[in-house]
Amino acid sequence: MAYFWKGEALIKKGVYKTAIKSFTRYLSLAAIIEDLPFESSIVAAHYNLGYCYLKEDNFSSALTYFQKSTKLAEQSKVQYKSHKLYNLVYSDAVIRSADCHFMLNNYNNALTNYFRVVNNNFPGADYSLYQIGVLYGLANNDAKKISNLERLLTEHRKSLFVDDALFELGNTYLVSDDRTAIKYYNRILSDHPQSTYVSKALLQLGSAYLNLEDNDKALEYYTQVVTEYSATPEAQVALLGVWDIAISTSDPQIYIDLLESVPGMNITISAEDSINYHAAEMRYRKGDCENAVKDLTNYINKFPNGFFANNAHFYRGECLFNDNDFLGALKDYEYVADQVRNRFSENALLKVASIYFYKMTDYKHAFENYLQLLYIADYRANSLTALVGLMRSAYHLKEHEDVVKYATQILDFSQATQMDIAEANLYLGKTAMETGDYEAAIVNFTKTAESTTTEFGVEARYLIALVQYRRLEYKASQATCFIIINHIPSYEELVIKSFILLADNYLALGEVFQAKATLQSIIDNYQGEELKQVAIDKLNAILEKERQEAEEIDTGEDDNFIYEEDSIYFEPDSLYFNFEGIEIDNDSTETDDD
Repeated sequence: MAYFWKGEALIKKGVYKTAIKSFTRYLSLAAIIEDLPFESSIVAAHYNLGYCYLKEDNFSSALTYFQKSTKLAEQSKVQYKSHKLYNLVYSDAVIRSADCHFMLNNYNNALTNYFRVVNNNFPGADYSLYQIGVLYGLANNDAKKISNLERLLTEHRKSLFVDDALFELGNTYLVSDDRTAIKYYNRILSDHPQSTYVSKALLQLGSAYLNLEDNDKALEYYTQVVTEYSATPEAQVALLGVWDIAISTSDPQIYIDLLESVPGMNITISAEDSINYHAAEMRYRKGDCENAVKDLTNYINKFPNGFFANNAHFYRGECLFNDNDFLGALKDYEYVADQVRNRFSENALLKVASIYFYKMTDYKHAFENYLQLLYIADYRANSLTALVGLMRSAYHLKEHEDVVKYATQILDFSQATQMDIAEANLYLGKTAMETGDYEAAIVNFTKTAESTTTEFGVEARYLIALVQYRRLEYKASQATCFIIINHIPSYEELVIKSFILLADNYLALGEVFQAKATLQSIIDNYQGEELKQVAIDKLNAILEKERQEAEEIDTGEDDNFIYEEDSIYFEPDSLYFNFEGIEIDNDSTETDDD
């Protein structure tokens, strides 16, 4: 099972090649295990392998595993059909199989699988209808393309692919029926004003009216594209349309006036801007980041307000990020994020927030950027990432109300994974613990511990033991420590922390010999310097106290000596382990006044 959950964690981090190795190893072992839960079944493992290969653009291998996943799901339907994830995984595996066929140019097989989703009304039927329409378009079968896209609009009115379908329908009619095309483009403007297709629809409206020889209307839409979306590729094409109108009407001033009305534009700069940017972008597309950074920098310096400034900053940021120049990348990503919303806005904000959180440990700025991402995110995955980032950042900032707020939203998020839910409960428990609500802390830690044996689950179990210790429930704390030590050995640092907490429990119960033996065992066998030093300090404190008390007996100062375990009190909180680092307070020895 450890290989499976390790694979899940690697997917979450985007380390797909290593995840493939973990799931492959898991499948080699899982064949002899019966009655596996669906979320860690061989069905799920095959699906995850398909997903990893898909992310690596290995469509042939991805197809093989998605097909195996659907076949295994069908064979185990009686066993798993009642599981809430069964239909989602099964239907998505069918869709991804279709996507792989599509990418491999196996269009008939792709159609078969997409229709399978649509005809069975599986989740993703709207996406499948859109893809069916695209496929029929590639086959030059406009009638079937139109009918399937219209079916999407009729049967899935709230689908995320409605604006995609409207745009494709407009493009299809633009070839032969400009007035009908105009109706579909106008629906994008009226019904989906925030869509990323707005600038494209405006451009196509200009083209449609130009085809109808209505130059005034065409100029109106081209002008709108250039003035309102000047940093987009569509603006360049609109300029060409204006150029055509100016030439056809023998009125070049139309083009000149428009260029002069947009800051940073003129006839010469426009041409030079375009060629400089595209040359730099080509290097990026080829993976030549060293030279791409140089060329993109030259472009940005020469055209700071150019058409492709957002693109240039974003792609340069990507190269710098991959080269571990996080401060340089941060500047580029922040530039993009600060502009009027564009195609890179979400990804730029995502990178800005992650750099502040993971690379700079600047949780205040991380929180601010995750919050902005949450507000603008179109993709549900980015919304979830933002919520998790907000929860984590708020925890580091000691903003307990915000931790509870965003953890609760994660629990209510329909696409939250089991790991997301486990982490949310863990942070709810930590917050409750820090505010002294031990009952709530135990409840939330228990939810996490019982839902997963990953690092989240082990940390939750350790914190349960810590709460029990604080509540003077030493025997219960001991028992919880032994569960971690004896049954969950995969996370060494947490196991060592549990041994240290076990020693504290022994000491609290007056079992000084056991406490010393436990600490000595850590010193003798554990290689990690920080936790070993904690064990050394604790053991030295015990020995020093014993020496002092022995001297008191020898000098007759205490003829009725009784060893009081409370005289040496260690607060395990000083050893609290956070997965982003170990915080150690070497001044952890206190005197318990109880």
